[in-house]
Amino acid sequence: MNFDLTRRSAVLDRVISLLQAIPFDERCRVYLRGGILEECVPHPQADVDLVVVGPRAKSTDAVEAISERLAALGRPIEAVPIEEGGLRRVAQLRMLIQCRSLQLHGDPLSLPPLAVNDALIDGLWRVYSPTLLASTLEGHLRHRLVSLKYLLRAVGILGLSEGRYSRDLRTCLAWSQRYVPASFGVLAQGFEDLDLDRPAPLDIGPVIRELEAARSRLLPAGPPSHR
Repeated sequence: MNFDLTRRSAVLDRVISLLQAIPFDERCRVYLRGGILEECVPHPQADVDLVVVGPRAKSTDAVEAISERLAALGRPIEAVPIEEGGLRRVAQLRMLIQCRSLQLHGDPLSLPPLAVNDALIDGLWRVYSPTLLASTLEGHLRHRLVSLKYLLRAVGILGLSEGRYSRDLRTCLAWSQRYVPASFGVLAQGFEDLDLDRPAPLDIGPVIRELEAARSRLLPAGPPSHR
């Protein structure tokens, strides 16, 4: 994915600068992904998401170095170490690496194109299934942010029905007007509440039901998801 890095945030500049100062092993490939990369103005609580592909010991060492170096940012760090063989078997992670990441270290990976099929869609939906959530969006900021991410990224999966996919929260919010129109107002309210740190409870039960109905209508059927 070619991201427009001319509009990148000061947070992203800082993350890239810190990561490029780490002397990674030449066998490790380091990928930055997630809201820090995709959002022009990352949320204050947004994770710094990375994937390190390489030999087990070396990729684990790289993750430790990343966590230590980025601790000064005061943000949650989620760095996943994985061997290349393992990456080839994890379709969801492969999709993020191939479509929605920025490589910061190492030679490019040679991976075959990933087919968008029933198995991939079902795997993605199992990760972000709205039925994993409680019917009320409430609690501290971090918990509400995670819950809203699940809802909006489920909308992003619905985009596969038209050959597009996104994890960017603002993009997914805009798409919700097309795929789950009755839920747009609630999702927009949740997004605004997060920006303003308003802790008022929000009923998301209808959103969950509309998302599940849209999945059944727009995407190939798969096994039922469970809470």
